[in-house]
Amino acid sequence: MKHPFQAIPHRQKKSALLILTLLTVLLLFVMNWIGVPLITSIAPAGIVSFEFAGNALRVEEILNSWDHWAQLFASLSLGLDYLFMLVYSSAIALACVMAGDALLSMRWLLPSLGVPLAWGQWTAALFDAVENYALIYILTNGVFSPWPEISRFCATIKFTLIALGMLYSLYGFIGHLANRQQRKMIDLSHP
Repeated sequence: MKHPFQAIPHRQKKSALLILTLLTVLLLFVMNWIGVPLITSIAPAGIVSFEFAGNALRVEEILNSWDHWAQLFASLSLGLDYLFMLVYSSAIALACVMAGDALLSMRWLLPSLGVPLAWGQWTAALFDAVENYALIYILTNGVFSPWPEISRFCATIKFTLIALGMLYSLYGFIGHLANRQQRKMIDLSHP
C-alpha cells in the first residue's frame, strides 16, 4: 500500500513538513486562544472536555457552565478545527512517511509502519470531522443521544491514532539523529 506523500522528493518532504508543522502550531495557538473562555470548573480541558463528555447529562453540565459567548467561541473553534484537521493530519502523516523511510535506510525496526500510520492520520481527521459534526449538532439542536456518545467514540479513536503517529515519528526522528551521529563518528575516525 502506497501513500501519496511517498511520491514527494526527499528535499521537498523536509520543506513541506516544516511548513505543515508551522501551520499546525499556528492554528493550535489560535484555537487555544479561542478556547480560553471554554475552560471552566466543569470543563477543565475546555473543548476537549466537551468532546469526551460521552453522555447527555455531562454535556448539559458543560453547556450550562458556558455563557452565550463561550458557546459562540465553541462554535468558532469547531469550525476552525475543520481547517486544523487537514493541516495536523497531513503534518503527522508526512512525518510518519519520512520516519518509515529513515528507519528503512538505517535498518531499524518497524519501517513498514510508516505508511499505515500515515493513512491513520487522515483516518483520524475523518473521525475528527464526525466528532465535530456531532458537537455542532449538539450546539445547534440540543443535547440528544447518540451525539455525545458518537463524539466521545470519535475523539478516542482520533487521539489514539494521533498519539501513535506522533510516537512513531519521534522514533524515526531519534533513529535519524542516531544514524547521523554514527556517520559523523565514522567520518572522524577515517580522515
